[in-house]
Order: sequence, then C-alpha cells, then structure tokens
Amino acid sequence: MFILYNLFKVVYCLSFADENCPDKPVFNPSRLVVKYGDPVSVTCLIRQSYQDYFFGLVDFMGNHTKNGTTILWEVQRMTEWRTLTTCCHINATDYCCCSKLPVTVYKPPDSVSISFRDHSGPLLEGHQYTLQCEVHNVAPVENLTVTFYRGQTALGQLQSNNTEKKPVTEILTLSINTRKEDDGVQYWCEAKLELGSEGPQPPPVVTSEKFSAIVNSTPAHGTTPIISSFSMCFMLLFFSLSPVNFASLLSAFILLCSCLSLYISLFVSTEPPDNVSFSFRNHSGPLLEGHQYTLQCEVHNVAPVENLIVTFYRGQTALGQLQSNNIEKKPVTEIFTLSFNTKKEDDGVQYWCEAKLELGPEGPQPPPVVTSEKLSATVNSTPAPGTNPSTSSTLIPSFSMCFMLLSFSLV
Repeated sequence: MFILYNLFKVVYCLSFADENCPDKPVFNPSRLVVKYGDPVSVTCLIRQSYQDYFFGLVDFMGNHTKNGTTILWEVQRMTEWRTLTTCCHINATDYCCCSKLPVTVYKPPDSVSISFRDHSGPLLEGHQYTLQCEVHNVAPVENLTVTFYRGQTALGQLQSNNTEKKPVTEILTLSINTRKEDDGVQYWCEAKLELGSEGPQPPPVVTSEKFSAIVNSTPAHGTTPIISSFSMCFMLLFFSLSPVNFASLLSAFILLCSCLSLYISLFVSTEPPDNVSFSFRNHSGPLLEGHQYTLQCEVHNVAPVENLIVTFYRGQTALGQLQSNNIEKKPVTEIFTLSFNTKKEDDGVQYWCEAKLELGPEGPQPPPVVTSEKLSATVNSTPAPGTNPSTSSTLIPSFSMCFMLLSFSLV
C-alpha cells in the first residue's frame, strides 16, 4: 500500500506540475533541432536543494546518466519523430517543477520537381497557367518554404498548411500570367527548411531542375484574334468613306462605334486600386510562436483584376506573390490570403502587402502600385504541447513515466 500511495502521489503531483516555477530545471540547449538519424546530447540541471525526492527525465528515448544535479541525455541515432522531452524534480513537500524541451526532428527533401499543372507544350501569351512544385519526403513540412522563380526573379514564396511531423511529399502551386518576353525563360523552384537559429546554418536547400518555356503570341487554333490596334480601325474607316454615299457613311459609323468601344475597353476599364487593406484573418491580438496564421490583403475597386499581382511581406522579405483567377473586366474588390508559420524572431516585425497592376509594355511604366498600412506583430512563446495557456498544469500521459516512478518509489 505504501508503494502504491507513493506512486499515486508522484503521478498526481506530476499531472499538475508547475512549469512557471522560479527554479525550474534548465535544459541545455533550450530547444533541440536534430537531423533524423543523427546523435543527440542534452543536459538537464536542477538546484541542489531540490535533489531530495525525485529528479529525472520523462518521455525520452536513448540513455540518460545522473551526476549530482545534472542529467546527461544521449541518443546514438535519433529515429523518432518526437516533439517533446520533459525534465522534472519533486521535493519532500510534493512540490513539482518541470521543464519541457521542444524537439524538432527534420529531414531535407529527397528531391524537388517543377512542372505546369494540367498543361504540356508551348504557352500562349497573356494566358494564365499554374506552376507546380513537388517536394518529396520532407519533414517537418510546416517549416518548408518554397520559392518559384522565372529566371532569377522570384515569383512567389509559399508555405504549407500541413502540420504532419513525419516525412511527406507536398505539392505547392502558384498561378502566373505569361508575357511574350518570357519566351525562352527558365522556370524552377527552390525548397528551403527554415528551422530557426537552433537549426542548421545555412538552412537546407534543394532546387528543382530548370525548364525553358516557349511562349507563342498567336492564338490557339479555333480561337478568334482580338483586334488590339487603333490604326486598323481608322484605316478601315478611311476606306469605308470612299466613295461617299449612304452605305459608306453607315459603314463608317459602325466602324467608329467599334473603335470607340475598343478604346473604352482598353483604357477606361483600367483602374488602379482605390486602397489596399491588410489584416490577420480571424485573429486579433498577439501571435503564438510556431503557430500558423493567415494573412489577408484586400484590394478595393481595381480593374482588370486578372492583371493584379499581390505580394505579402514580412519586413522587407517577400513571403508570397499571388494572382487572381477572376476575369471580370469591371472594377471589383478582391481578397487574397497567404498562410505562414510564426517564429520568435518575428516579434516586432511589420507585415504588409503590395498590389501591382501589371498591364504589359503597352501599359503605364512603372506599373501602378498601391501598398497597405504596415502591421507590427507581437509573437509570444508557445506553451508546451498539451498545456493550457491559462493554467500552469499539464498532463503527462506516459506509461514509461509510471514505471520509472514505480522504480523510484521502491527505493
């Protein structure tokens, strides 16, 4: 009965361990980032005064060695996709104090490939296509950043919404509009694992092969060419007036109306945004480190929206570049969203977005650009997994802990 009582007391105490205690155990390093299959060496240290009842690791693999107030945790090869290890001490008054070591086990991509989604062969100028970047066997995918390139120009930067910790194959896509000057340009993508300051420096990067695009200016077979030159209108207008009679005047009137309609469609319907607003979608207040949030950029009263390019920024770093699939020619308000993961070093960084109307070489140079206001982010450290941010208690549902504590209670 005494053994069971001690075991119950230890389990109950650890179930409501204080993680905000002033003298909690200290891990070194405080966050572990390790490549799958690599060795691990971590120490946990407590104050001498607490070494009177229980002191040990909870939920760990490998070996640990005690030396006074220090535990050395060693793993020859990290082969678990774990996220946490805990170090606790309990004194004679049943006061429990624990620290948790966040563990990130990573694996760089095996390979990266790029293609046009649902398309093969030459491209048509002025049409929209979707680039597809496939990243094979990478972990953790939520730390993956994929950048698409046209030549040496970054087109957009995307992150995954997937929170799976084990290796997965992830496909990220980006829509683009083709231009005649893109003929012969190489498209490619780059996959980077951003693991923070504790991760490898520089971050692991794998790039795809580069492929050259062929961009044709002639419409595809069976389509109707669009008259894009006023000179043709007025040339036909001139010939329709020779000789002058009722029929030629009627023809001239019809051509004049067509020319005016073309003029209106090309010039009057082009309207830069009235304004651009920026926010976090469905969120207000501070952000939590390591969590995913959605940035929202709202572009008001712009036309044609299919020529609009929106870029999201973290400070001066472009996070992603998006285009609309909307083919409406009249002014509309369009909302663009981009998901991203927060890092502690983002605290105080300004987020914002930029809307650019790309109208080609015939349009205004430089293209019209409207930017949003900048929003400063507050990023707080994330509570350890399984905890409630509003309380200091945590549950430690590990059978290994029970048997470990049972061995201690038998001493």
